[in-house]
Amino acid sequence: MEDIINVENPKIWIYNQYGGLIHELYLKSSWNGTFNNCPMPSNDYRFKIEYFNKICSESISESRNFNLKREEERYNISI
Repeated sequence: MEDIINVENPKIWIYNQYGGLIHELYLKSSWNGTFNNCPMPSNDYRFKIEYFNKICSESISESRNFNLKREEERYNISI
């Protein structure tokens, strides 16, 4: 992706493995790995980003896959 200084109006959409929209991101927003306040499981996901490149004066759209990994909770039980 281009140098962030040369990018305007970035928008990101995050999709589950079935193509369902999970979250939309805009400038200065974030995603905490949840959907409807429930943590998403470790799995493959996809994102699409659209932005305007100021250097070449064109709109760019890219899609990539990513893997969300969560550490399993470990419980220590003392008796």
